[in-house]
Amino acid sequence: GIDAVVSYKSADKAGMKPGDVVLAVDSIPIAAVSQLQQVLRNRAGKDVVVHVERGDTTMPLAMTVAADSTVGIQIGQTYVGEIVTSSYGVVESFTMAVEEVSRTVGLIGASVMHVVRGDVAVRQSFGGPIQIAKMASRSQEAGAEPFLRFMALISISLAVMNLLPLPGLDGGHLLFVGIEAIIRRELPTNFKIRVQQVGFALLLLLMAFVFYLDLTR
Repeated sequence: GIDAVVSYKSADKAGMKPGDVVLAVDSIPIAAVSQLQQVLRNRAGKDVVVHVERGDTTMPLAMTVAADSTVGIQIGQTYVGEIVTSSYGVVESFTMAVEEVSRTVGLIGASVMHVVRGDVAVRQSFGGPIQIAKMASRSQEAGAEPFLRFMALISISLAVMNLLPLPGLDGGHLLFVGIEAIIRRELPTNFKIRVQQVGFALLLLLMAFVFYLDLTR
């Protein structure tokens, strides 16, 4: 199902709404999120007709897939139809895994930018332990593959967030190392400690805010 629709993007202009369930793209039945992503990649830069279910109504929505294979939607892990399993060799599996991780990192970065620009509401984009547990339960009900994919997404998301150049995160330490490499001397220890303390306090505030969103969602 569709969790969120980015304002002014192709899906929004076509009339897609949060809660819609994608049934097919250009008469190709969609049974899983990964399949939808693959179909959109194959149609990057082209016009498509997406068939969605809204309540008891099924409707076709015409839209254009962007060059980066997106239409401006945030997708949930809702199961729609029969899932067909394909087998791949070791080399092909490894290549596909690398591509999938790269795509996921790109999507996470794009999601953060959408929030920063105000295209997507913060409440729709951030979730804490309660929301993660709910989504994990839903993905587990859909089967082992969706559950493992969701766990991988959480792991990649944490890795990306940890590399952000913010005090208190590993990315903050890398930022200090980069600055010291440029100025060719070590930053004062007291300065680094103070910055880390401020960063840690901000992280605690962020965690409290996310908990608040979970409890009021």
